[in-house]
Amino acid sequence: MRIPKYILKDPTKKIFTSVESSPRYRVNNRGRRVRVDQYKGIFAFRGADGDWIVKTEHYPTRSEAKEWTKSKIREHEKKGFAMEHSGLTLAGYARVTYIPDFVDGLKSRRTEKKYIETAIDFFGENALLDSIRPIQLRRYKKHLEKTCGKFRGDGVTPMVYSNGDRKGQPMTRSSRAVNAHLVRLRALFNQAAADEVIATAPSFAKLIETSKETPRKLTIELDEHERLLSICDEVDKDGNLLRGHLKLILIGLHELGCRRAELHQIRVSDVDLDAGHVKVWEAKRKVRVQRETPITETFRKAIKNYRIMEQSSKSLVFGEYLDLKRSWNTAKRLAKVRTQLNLNDYRHTAISNAHEAGATKTDIQLWYGHSTKSKITESVYINPRPDYVRVEILKIDAYMQRKRDALEEKRMAKAKDVSDDILESDTLE
Repeated sequence: MRIPKYILKDPTKKIFTSVESSPRYRVNNRGRRVRVDQYKGIFAFRGADGDWIVKTEHYPTRSEAKEWTKSKIREHEKKGFAMEHSGLTLAGYARVTYIPDFVDGLKSRRTEKKYIETAIDFFGENALLDSIRPIQLRRYKKHLEKTCGKFRGDGVTPMVYSNGDRKGQPMTRSSRAVNAHLVRLRALFNQAAADEVIATAPSFAKLIETSKETPRKLTIELDEHERLLSICDEVDKDGNLLRGHLKLILIGLHELGCRRAELHQIRVSDVDLDAGHVKVWEAKRKVRVQRETPITETFRKAIKNYRIMEQSSKSLVFGEYLDLKRSWNTAKRLAKVRTQLNLNDYRHTAISNAHEAGATKTDIQLWYGHSTKSKITESVYINPRPDYVRVEILKIDAYMQRKRDALEEKRMAKAKDVSDDILESDTLE
């Protein structure tokens, strides 16, 4: 089958259909060669690379072949962009679209590219994006578990463990590293589906291990937070703030309850003082989305004191992501707070504060970036403090006391009715 030249030369033509007579011959019972009429339905469309992709099907009658071509046109109109991009490779989509649009702007772009290139090396340069199935993803996971991606100088011999029980054995990836590779690949497929490059993303069910985050009972008390902020105001002999960069970050963590990775992506344009919220990019989502976290009065004052809104709209409110381990440990030591506290405890503190203030579970999940289907909010992040628990217990005690009083009144009323009945019977006698 040949597509007409006038169709090939016209870049506006996206679809071509035709029905051709395609008879076949067979030998009957008498040994004679007889002709069997059949018709070939032809459906072709222009792919993403400009080449034509052809599909054919044989039918005994012309009308059936024609009906098939019509059904393919309807299917093409329904799937649209995905069918036109049929034949697009994983490597092509990753390098031409996904990495430039979603990876190159990240601080961790080198690591993110390494995750994607590992998948491309396994599936091959010519692996079609819409041909990868869950069974291939399971094989990819096993490959990740058995390898480590680290080699000696020759680039071929894998690294081995130098000590311990596994001394001399090839190094392997941890379950966390395997999950990281799979999560990045899942994000790529989900974005391809969102771009309608593929009809649906393959399922990663039971491939990515769910987080086994254990409840952490530590929250930062208000007096500890105030002491940490006062330590950040200390100056050196020249009058320069020693930990000025840390103070605004601590205020942001305490008031917004963000993850650190989310906090350092907030730009001036994301802060809307009039609407009373900050747009925060979700750090743990399949596709990048923003949530709206309400602004507290303390955060509003900090924004004004630091003159954040006077800066360029593209400026980062909390600066670049830096390693704060040294300054954080020094601040804890000087402020004489618990040494086991870490910066993520501010997130637990903010969520616990919202819960104790009476915010609903749905609001907390929307504000702080938890899935509405997940139970992590109440099982991990909400840590009621002793004072709050005592107040709630007093409410329970008061409620139970009201029930006891009502029961006692009911008993007294019943006893009074019985005594009245006895008195009435004595009078009648």
